[in-house]
Amino acid sequence: MKISKKLIFLFKVLLTLGLILFLVKRLKMGEVKHIILQIKLSYLFLAALFYLFIMGITAYRWQCLLRIHRIKLGMAKLIRLTFVGYFFNNFLPTTVGGDLVKGYLVGKETGKSAESYVSVLMDRLVGITGLFVMAFAVICFLPLLQDNRTIMYAVWGGFIVCGSMVFLSTISGKHWLGKLTFLKRLFQKLKIDDKIRKTCDAFSAHKQYKNVLIKTVLLSLVIQVCFIAVNYFVVKGLPVPVSVPLIYFFIYTPTIALISSLPITINGIGIRENLYVGFFGGLIGVQIAGSFSIILLLFLWAAGIAGGICYLFSHLKIAPIKTLFAKEEAEL
Repeated sequence: MKISKKLIFLFKVLLTLGLILFLVKRLKMGEVKHIILQIKLSYLFLAALFYLFIMGITAYRWQCLLRIHRIKLGMAKLIRLTFVGYFFNNFLPTTVGGDLVKGYLVGKETGKSAESYVSVLMDRLVGITGLFVMAFAVICFLPLLQDNRTIMYAVWGGFIVCGSMVFLSTISGKHWLGKLTFLKRLFQKLKIDDKIRKTCDAFSAHKQYKNVLIKTVLLSLVIQVCFIAVNYFVVKGLPVPVSVPLIYFFIYTPTIALISSLPITINGIGIRENLYVGFFGGLIGVQIAGSFSIILLLFLWAAGIAGGICYLFSHLKIAPIKTLFAKEEAEL
């Protein structure tokens, strides 16, 4: 593992801790605890049910992509591996997080390492594509917002522009994206130019399976809507003084998911929670918004704990972390 990667990981850890500390200072933790204990269990149950449904749909989407490579695994095993991915996402660096572990475990069991890594890469790509499709819907509804409209236009407008460039580069088969001088220099400085090219290559290789790709993108949209439902039911269960229009959940929830997916902190922790307070605080109050974000974080950790238990009782074990870094460089 290179020193630079160690420093980047250390920076992410420190930034994560710093953002958590900043959040704690913004909140009155005694009041937050009181608010969380007041949540209506019926709504909490509905939110948990949708969260579990997301796990199932995510596993099924991955199964569809694995079948392209003639890898046939049952839903039960893929659901367990999805939980395992959540477990490793909570403490591994983003570049070698749960996705890489899932690819490694499937490759170890099936003997198809390269195909397994490509499947998890494609799984992530179709998820981003689903978010890209939703971006156009979000842009259409932004005029209905009273607050944060400029920020939303900047976030989603930038995402649509960048996503369109990558998409056009992919379907054309000519990586003209890299020929744009300013982007090429930027990607080279960030040392991601080669990964951008490989990502386009991986997506292009699946163009003959258009029906499967369309299906998985639609499944990604279902996942997004289900996660919006999770957010909605959590807020419904909290002692919120006013009713929050549903449109805010459809705009703020995917926006927070998009920003927190950036590889800045460990699994988006810290960024995600502060964004919930920033966006929803004006609607339901800072303390309730903070309670809201903590409950969602507990959902994430609960999925991670379940994944840890699944991994503990699994016959498959991952290689040392250094080996995983080497795998990332070789396969991705």
